[in-house]
Amino acid sequence: MMPILLLAAGLLVSFGLFSLLPAASSRSRQLRIAFGFEQTQAEAKAAGIHLEWRNYVQILSISLVIGAGVAYWTANIWFVGVGVAMGVIVPKMIISAVKFKRRKEVLLNLPGNLRLLSSKFRDCKSLQKSLEMSLPVMSGVTVPYFEQMYASLRIGIDVPTVLEQMKQVVQFKKFDDFCEKVMAGNKDGFHARSVEGIRESIADIASDMHLLQEIDIENEKKRMEPFVVFGISLLFPFLFGYLESQLVLEFKAATTLQTGLGKLLLASMIVSVMIGLWKKDSLLRLNLDDL
Repeated sequence: MMPILLLAAGLLVSFGLFSLLPAASSRSRQLRIAFGFEQTQAEAKAAGIHLEWRNYVQILSISLVIGAGVAYWTANIWFVGVGVAMGVIVPKMIISAVKFKRRKEVLLNLPGNLRLLSSKFRDCKSLQKSLEMSLPVMSGVTVPYFEQMYASLRIGIDVPTVLEQMKQVVQFKKFDDFCEKVMAGNKDGFHARSVEGIRESIADIASDMHLLQEIDIENEKKRMEPFVVFGISLLFPFLFGYLESQLVLEFKAATTLQTGLGKLLLASMIVSVMIGLWKKDSLLRLNLDDL
C-alpha cells in the first residue's frame, strides 16, 4: 500500500504548494480551472457564499485523505481518484442546494412585503415615502433589498434607476411587471386604478408562489427516489464480490472485482453515482432562475 500513501502525499503537497501561489499566476489559474474552482466559486458567489481557493484546497485535501484511507482499506488505488472527485462534486451539490433554498426564500417572502409597500401608496403619494412608512413593519429575507431601494432614493437616485436595479436583483418576470406599474404610478400619481393594477401584479406573484410550493412538495418525493435507486445499485458490486469470494472458497474460481479492471469499474461506478446525484436537481427541481 506504499504507492497509495506516496500518491496521496504527493497530491496533498501539490495542492498545498499551488494554494500558496499568487492569484495572478497563470499556472495557478490553470490548476483552478482544471479542478473546477473557477466555476464553483462563481456558483458560490451567486448563492451568497464566500469561497476562496485555500478553502477549496482544504476540501480537496480532506476528500483525498478519505479516498486514500478507503483505498488502503480496500486495496483499490482507484479510490484515491474517487476521493478527488468527491472533493469536486460535493461542494457543487451543497452550493446548489443552498442557492435553491435562498432563492426560494426570497420569492416566497416577496409578496408579503410588496403588499405592505402597496398599502402605503395612496396615502404617501411617492415610492420613497411609501418605503419609509412600510420598512419598519416589513420582515424576512427581502427586507435588505427594500432598505437598499430606500437608501438609493434618499441619496437622489431616480426612481427608474432604482427599480431597474431591484429588477436585476430579484430577476422575476412578474416582479418586472410590478416595477413597471410602480414606475408609472410614481410618475402619474398613485390613483385608485394605478394601485389596483399594482395589487393585481402582487396577486399574480403570490399565486405563482403558491403554485411553486405545491410543485416543490410534489417533487420532494421524486427527489428522494434517486438516492434509493443509486443506493441499491451500489449494493450490487459488493454483493457480487461476496458471491465471488464464496465461489473462490468452494470452486477456486477466479475473481473479477479484485482484478485491476474490476477495481476501476467499481470506482467508476461510485463516481458515476455522485455525478448522478449532483445532476438530478437540474431534472427534478424547479429552475427558480427562469421564472
